[in-house]
Amino acid sequence: MAVSVPVFDGGSRAHRVAQRRAELTRAQAAYDQHVLQVRQEVWAAAAELDRAWDAIAASEATVRADEESLRVVRERYQNGAALVTDLLDTQTALAGAESSLAAARWTYLTARAAYARSVGAGL
Repeated sequence: MAVSVPVFDGGSRAHRVAQRRAELTRAQAAYDQHVLQVRQEVWAAAAELDRAWDAIAASEATVRADEESLRVVRERYQNGAALVTDLLDTQTALAGAESSLAAARWTYLTARAAYARSVGAGL
């Protein structure tokens, strides 16, 4: 029985090892880049979710203030101390605030879905 071991391979083994190390380094860099992208996407989605939640709170406060304004103007109108245009302007402001609240809630739901997608929920 004979064993054949090449003593001199012309550096091909060292070249293959170096090539595999370079491929591993490229693969690790691609992986690290992907991890950073995912982290950035999650961070951005979480920030948007927070902004949307704050917008809802601000819109709710505006609606409450406009409802109170409407109540006051309505009482003044019934007592003859306000014009019908004042009443209509206040009602228009309330309708605008309610519309903004609905838009803020829609934005929040959209942001929540984007966040869930970014963290992989529902898979």
